[in-house]
Amino acid sequence: MPSSSHYIFYLTPATVCLPVHWVLHELAPHGVTFEPRLVDFSSKAQRDPSYLALNPLGRVPVLVMDNQPISECAAILLLLSERHPAANLAPTPTSPIDPTVRDWFYADTDGDPEGAKWVKSMAEKRMSDGFEVLNNQLEGNEYLVGNSATAADYLAVCLARYSRVFTNPGLEWENVRALVNRMIQKPTWEEVNRLEGITGTWPQA
Repeated sequence: MPSSSHYIFYLTPATVCLPVHWVLHELAPHGVTFEPRLVDFSSKAQRDPSYLALNPLGRVPVLVMDNQPISECAAILLLLSERHPAANLAPTPTSPIDPTVRDWFYADTDGDPEGAKWVKSMAEKRMSDGFEVLNNQLEGNEYLVGNSATAADYLAVCLARYSRVFTNPGLEWENVRALVNRMIQKPTWEEVNRLEGITGTWPQA
């Protein structure tokens, strides 16, 4: 059992923070509570010394657990899954989520602007390749791992949402779309979208 089930969650709405935010709400029935703290990119809050002390790269999300800051979305999801096994959110160690997807989110703000277009192009290709792997993994299965949703499924849905601006978005793969439609029926999906100010209809009917 974790020494604490209360966390401090640093986030920027409608970013890669979304799957962590979603899973934290899913963990509420298991006694998990958290304090959200907004990191406002428009005011360069991610470059404030107090935030850089938590994450020297100035990126989101950051989850503080037992006074220890943890960064990187996939790492946070894995740790939450391990700390709260009753929620059955543990992903497979061989999850096909490609870590280079982070290039898509940070190339413009933290990378070389002249190289951002190339980085995004490469990230899109890698994500598209990843969706093909996901689609194959989901053939004949409702979820990526086992018979219930794990953290890998929450992350996959959010990556599919991020890819909506791609030439070949994740929803073009039939099994990925079926997973998305299944997962967004969870009440927590609507709640997290409301809290983050995410509007519009996704996926489109």
